[in-house]
Amino acid sequence: MKMRIEPFKSIDVYLIPKLIELGMDKNIFPLTIFSSDGYEAYLREQLKLSEEYRRIKLYAAFIDDQFAGYSEWRILENCLFLNNIYVSQRYQGLGIGKFLLETHGAELLAEHKKSIISLDVFDNNTKAISWYKKMGFFIEDTTCWYVSEQSFLRDTNSCNDCFIENYPNAQAEHKLFGFSMLTCTTKNGNYPIGRINNQFYRLSIPKSLEDNELLSCLYQLDPNRKLLILATGEISSEFPLKLVCRSNRMNLIIK
Repeated sequence: MKMRIEPFKSIDVYLIPKLIELGMDKNIFPLTIFSSDGYEAYLREQLKLSEEYRRIKLYAAFIDDQFAGYSEWRILENCLFLNNIYVSQRYQGLGIGKFLLETHGAELLAEHKKSIISLDVFDNNTKAISWYKKMGFFIEDTTCWYVSEQSFLRDTNSCNDCFIENYPNAQAEHKLFGFSMLTCTTKNGNYPIGRINNQFYRLSIPKSLEDNELLSCLYQLDPNRKLLILATGEISSEFPLKLVCRSNRMNLIIK
């Protein structure tokens, strides 16, 4: 058995969305950008840029010239972030995942002069959590994923105090990829608001739920989307929130 790792080629990108879907809980998958029809196109656009000029790194694993899995890394300021790692079911149990994470990860750490590998894993994926812990990862914190309807905003009146700074660019991005990020500003602050398909607004700042100008603006822009709220730890709100899942940030410190 001969294994090799090499930068992902555009010709193989079509394999990634299906691998992710197969490896993720069917109730969680729609909450992520990976469920977008344009996610493959997004990856292709990333690969058009020379690897040395992008923070997103995609690598494919091959066994005897057959595609077996891949890893996606992001070079962040304080860590090397493992955004995705998947191994085809046919090749599971051969140590490919461990090689991608430990051996290849160590090479990337040295190359980019980092000392921490970080990743997120959903709470219900107990097998993966156990696997990461055996390799020395520990849970740093937990994020709760809540979903809410916007029905509580039906009587809203105005959004004059909320400004969307990048609407044309976000619309173009959404048309291409099926997900995008709005930059919204009110007198209370600035908010990055993600849009996933035509289903969700993604709010990563919990105080967003307290900003009526922001909520009013989002409702008038698209009243049919649900709110997806990500918060570290559990939150209470006057609005009806449904806790869908939890994700754990795990770190491995290399000394």
